[in-house]
Amino acid sequence: TLRELMVSAADGTEERKVHHYHFQGWPDHGVPNDPGSVLNFVHDVNACHESTGFIGPVVVHCSAGIGRTGTFIVIHILLNYINSNGVDCEIDIQRTIQMVRAQRSGMVRTEAQYKFVYLAVQHYIQTLSQRIAAEQKCLLAGREYTNIRYCNDTSSSTPTGTLLRKSPVDLVLPRPQDDVPKPMLYENIPVNERRAV
Repeated sequence: TLRELMVSAADGTEERKVHHYHFQGWPDHGVPNDPGSVLNFVHDVNACHESTGFIGPVVVHCSAGIGRTGTFIVIHILLNYINSNGVDCEIDIQRTIQMVRAQRSGMVRTEAQYKFVYLAVQHYIQTLSQRIAAEQKCLLAGREYTNIRYCNDTSSSTPTGTLLRKSPVDLVLPRPQDDVPKPMLYENIPVNERRAV
């Protein structure tokens, strides 16, 4: 649940908008059923904080301020670290929890919450890796199916990168560089034209 509150000093001189996020599906001393819901929640909080220009801190609190709060904070720290350093970076969940506990005793209170941190981070890394792989596949696949022929004539007076349109179906592009992976190239061949394969 998201609530937007306008908070002002008693004399009304300064007014500030507060975005209040309330995660209702997280039982005290327990964990949510699905790490994806917490990851979406973290994403929403980050997006809102970024949209405000990072004005003021993010304040996290549950009933006692240690179990669910600590779990959320540790997950948040680790996801930010992964986003900054890449999916293949080394993370130390145990040390991160110890660092947070050094600042407030009892953070990540139960064994279930401790395990949930691992589960959430694993889920995030798997999802992010799949998304990156799909994006890379789309970039390569975007060059596969085409009515485009690569120009073999490098001595052409046409500048590199300029398209020569002969017809809507016949499009000529400069050859890709050798260091770029070459996908299979499909070419339209008229039906009545025979070609040895």
